Amino acid sequence: MLTGRLPPPANSGPNLSTDYTDNTDWVGLLCIISSLSKLTVLLRPLRRDYQCGGKTFVGPFRVVKYFGILFLIAVILTGVGQQAGPNVTPDAVVAELKTGNAHHVQHRYQHPHETLARQRELVAGQHPHAEILSCADSRVPPEIIFDQGLGDLFVVRVAGNVATDTEIGSLEYGAEHLHIPLLVVLGHESCGAVTAAVQGGKTEGHLTALISLIKPAVDRSRGIPGDPVENAVRSNVQMVVQQLRSSTPVLSELVAHGKLKIVGAVYSLATGEVTWLND
Repeated sequence: MLTGRLPPPANSGPNLSTDYTDNTDWVGLLCIISSLSKLTVLLRPLRRDYQCGGKTFVGPFRVVKYFGILFLIAVILTGVGQQAGPNVTPDAVVAELKTGNAHHVQHRYQHPHETLARQRELVAGQHPHAEILSCADSRVPPEIIFDQGLGDLFVVRVAGNVATDTEIGSLEYGAEHLHIPLLVVLGHESCGAVTAAVQGGKTEGHLTALISLIKPAVDRSRGIPGDPVENAVRSNVQMVVQQLRSSTPVLSELVAHGKLKIVGAVYSLATGEVTWLND
């Protein structure tokens, strides 16, 4: 066992202890290394190929090596095959998002498609299976609450999950050019933009334009029993869904031909659960 005193490190405080003790068992370590060397010599015959009756048989070590390579290839191909194909249905995507949200609620994430291989695969192009119009709120990241990975979701985020020409243009690109079969309008409880619209009052800057887009949902939800903000959140999602379904010339045509399904949902900040709204 070695003991000593190190010089004090630069910029250290006056009470910093510099004593050290090296507890490494050097003799034991040398014995382990010696044992491994002897084991390698004993196992050397297993690396050789064997001949019997004029035939050559592969040695055990080489068999394990080949099976390991085949297993690695199978794992890689499985990961590549998980990307959405052209025949993925909207209902199948909804089912996958529900499963992913269950992972989030239970805090048992699978973290799919977060590998270096997936990152490199996406250099050639993207094939997301769902596009999400969600609020810009930092507490509502779609990739996390649906347990999705790189290239899985095409996300458009804006306060109040409203849809102006800018947001619709992005959603049209996802639906028409990326052939995404599902569009989800995702609201959430305690939305600040909706709360501001419910409370009314004076707003400043560009917030006035944003709040004006949500006020129709507030008016529509008045008189409904329950919390006025939560009612307005739900109403706002439903109205945006209808707006997008009737948006010409792109989205409405895709919906009419069964190439796109547009649905609404509301996320709970308290439980992490997504509630899917009926038409």
